[in-house]
Amino acid sequence: MLFMVDCRHVVTLWYKYAYDINGNEVWRKVLDGGGTRSEDPGDMLISGGNLIVVTKLQWQQPDLYAIDRGTGAITWEQPQPVSGVTPNALFEDGIGNFYITGKIFSYSYEADVILMKTNSTGNSLW
Repeated sequence: MLFMVDCRHVVTLWYKYAYDINGNEVWRKVLDGGGTRSEDPGDMLISGGNLIVVTKLQWQQPDLYAIDRGTGAITWEQPQPVSGVTPNALFEDGIGNFYITGKIFSYSYEADVILMKTNSTGNSLW
């Protein structure tokens, strides 16, 4: 199956899709993050065979989601403890930990690189 996560520049809404090998839509989900700020999906990966893990940014607060591949249902969601981060890439190591790279902005609007590590359920380790 092909999986996509997309943001249509609609405030607080983002979309996730699954398509089969022939291009037929298997499922489509619209997530509403609530509030009045926009949300942007970041990177995604297939984890453990049945999960899609996605980074999301909502008003400079990164979140990590695990989505069931078969149904599109959210299995778990973890807000990350660092604000001001724009997540760019997501990686998984061989034992189920996730690494998120991105930019963190200071009050002077200068960006630095950040690397965050979570366990297999998205809880922050460092």
